Amino acid sequence: MSKQIDINDLIPSEIKDQTRRFLDSQYQGQLSTDMLPLVRNRHEGYGLLAEAYVGVNGAVDNIKAAMRDCLKALAGDDSSFQGAAENTFNALLDSAIAITGMTVQTLNVIYKIMEKRQNEPAPLVDMAEGKVDPDTGDPISEDEDDIPDVEE
Repeated sequence: MSKQIDINDLIPSEIKDQTRRFLDSQYQGQLSTDMLPLVRNRHEGYGLLAEAYVGVNGAVDNIKAAMRDCLKALAGDDSSFQGAAENTFNALLDSAIAITGMTVQTLNVIYKIMEKRQNEPAPLVDMAEGKVDPDTGDPISEDEDDIPDVEE
């Protein structure tokens, strides 16, 4: 029998709701001050997320190092352990900031890609309106001037 723990059992729904509201407010705050980068396509979105991920990984590495220091400080006195625990707290705080930043970037990517997709006409609509050649899927130019001349 598996002894897996559901994360929903560990984090009360009130904390999850508060966290979601906080992250949404951070996103809205950065959106209103134009601090979020433009996301023109999914490749740019991935690049932004990858950059944020590097920051999160660095912050997590700092937590690991701080915990190693806590373990080493067990052999010392209370003040050395307290200092190591304070360093762990600071590493956790930095991680929370990095994760918040990545979460805001992720919301930005999600919303920008969704917005882009909603503004794009469906291919079948374009075909029905005569904007796309049904055989090739290529756009049909409305102006004869737009068609390039082919030299023989």
